[in-house]
Amino acid sequence: MNRFLQLNKPIVLVLLMACLAGPFLWILKPFWLTIILGLVFAISLAPFLGWLERRMKTTSHWALVLLLVGLTTIIIVPFGLVLIKGTQALWLYLQYLTSQESLDMFKSYQINFVSHLEILKNYGLDPISFQDSLWSASQKAGEILTSRLGDTLTRIPESILLFFVLVLSIVSFLMMRRPALAITQELTWLSPEGRDRLISKFLGCCRSVVASTIVTGALQATLTGIGAAIFTSHNALLVFFITFVLSFVPIVGASPVSLVLAVIAFVNGHIGNGIGLLVFFSIISITDNILRPWLLSGSTRMPPIWALFCTVGAVFTFGLPGLFIGPLIGALTLELIPILAEEYQRKGE
Repeated sequence: MNRFLQLNKPIVLVLLMACLAGPFLWILKPFWLTIILGLVFAISLAPFLGWLERRMKTTSHWALVLLLVGLTTIIIVPFGLVLIKGTQALWLYLQYLTSQESLDMFKSYQINFVSHLEILKNYGLDPISFQDSLWSASQKAGEILTSRLGDTLTRIPESILLFFVLVLSIVSFLMMRRPALAITQELTWLSPEGRDRLISKFLGCCRSVVASTIVTGALQATLTGIGAAIFTSHNALLVFFITFVLSFVPIVGASPVSLVLAVIAFVNGHIGNGIGLLVFFSIISITDNILRPWLLSGSTRMPPIWALFCTVGAVFTFGLPGLFIGPLIGALTLELIPILAEEYQRKGE
């Protein structure tokens, strides 16, 4: 037996590692996507942690504590409060939409809107039939939105658990960053140049994906909230919340919120407010179509259309985490394969 183990030592070691790693990965299966997101966010926060260490001239543990306190104070607590208030406001608003007063109001909106569509008769279309179709579509959209929000609210405990797993993953990866970097320096099957390029591209892709998604969504939501506060009587916090959530929805995006508010203003005869909201709609559309691809392409060469394909496909496959994982997979594929191909050719020389 000892002789067999000595002769097949590599195979035996691989099998032992598989036996240990298999159960470990299996019990973590519910958190795979969350842990991957934790890695991506940790890579994005690592430069800030390094800056704090250099400024404080102290150990990484104290710098990490300060970083977490800063993130909690500046981002997590304010965003959490906005999220809670926004959810409550949206839920109350949806309940209001089911009231008879609200239904009558929307009916009047539709009548006013259809009255501007008499020109449809010139094309053989009946404005009344169009009104009934629009009313039916609005009811179905409201039912779907209410159902989705209710499902989201029932999953709040699960979301809180995943959030804590995400935070702990970020902390763990930040604490492991130096040992992990040391391990990568021991990859002898790659040339030093290829290894450095792979690491640099991987870090750049992670940071670009996080920046392009969060920064663009926050900016769009802020602009839409400002437009709503200036030109409408709607709850600006609710508008901010809805816009920020929609900014994570591929294809739809955050732009339609300002457009819908502008249409409502025009229907009610508030022409100036409608024009102002259209200006905000144009700015937000430019932000979505220019800023997001520009941020994503900061360290990658992925074309915007392929970034869209990867995002939509990942959302269908993984759900909301696909917003980050999809562009990351696409960027890593397009960036790392050429480097690995060069390494393969170099080894063959």
